[in-house]
Amino acid sequence: MQPLDKSVMRALRTYYNEEIRQFLRQNNRPTSHFDIRELFGKAYLKMQTGDRAANGFRQTRLFPVNRNTFTEEDFLVEAQKNEEAFVEYENQINPQHAQEDNQERADEQAKEQPVLLTDIHSSYTCS
Repeated sequence: MQPLDKSVMRALRTYYNEEIRQFLRQNNRPTSHFDIRELFGKAYLKMQTGDRAANGFRQTRLFPVNRNTFTEEDFLVEAQKNEEAFVEYENQINPQHAQEDNQERADEQAKEQPVLLTDIHSSYTCS
């Protein structure tokens, strides 16, 4: 249940119903849209207190906030996804830049690949 539904709206509904009951007892006529505006205003002023919204968060156990719930490591995966999405978007906008980046990555991967002895041996064999 949402905090404001639990604390604010429940209290507003209670005070509004009370105002309507009192109005109907005092006046022998149905309420009009002008009456409803006035009755709602009275109910709202009764309901409105500084602690009411904060109490709703406490009742739903969303307050006080524990800032140590998540660590920096919890955000790393999402940061990496955002970076990859940005690069993909940038590549869609500027395809020439994407080709240059792909060539740079291919060059870096070629440098990182180890040279195997079989590769060296095959290049020196005579046919």
